Amino acid sequence: QKFDIIAIMLRDPRDYNLPPGYKIALSSLDSGKRIIVDTSIIREEYAKIAKQQELIIKEEFHKTGSSFLSLNTDKPFLQPLIQLFRSRQRKWR
Repeated sequence: QKFDIIAIMLRDPRDYNLPPGYKIALSSLDSGKRIIVDTSIIREEYAKIAKQQELIIKEEFHKTGSSFLSLNTDKPFLQPLIQLFRSRQRKWR
C-alpha cells in the first residue's frame, strides 16, 4: 500500500448546539434572500443534522479503510490521539 489516510474531525461544541433565545441571520447564496431565525425553534433539528453529518463522514472514511477520529475543542485531545495511533500500530504489525 502506497499511502494511508487518517481523518481527524475537530469540532466545537457550538457545531452541535445552538444557544437558545438568539436570533441569527441566514442568507441564500443563490437568491440573496435573508431571513432571521430564532435559535430556540431550530436547536433540536440542528443538533440532529450535525450528528448525522458527522456519522455520514465517519462511515465514508471507514468504507475506504481509513481511520477516523472525532475531537472536540472543549475536551483534551492527547489521549484519543495516542489511542488512535496505538490501535493503528497493532493493526499494521
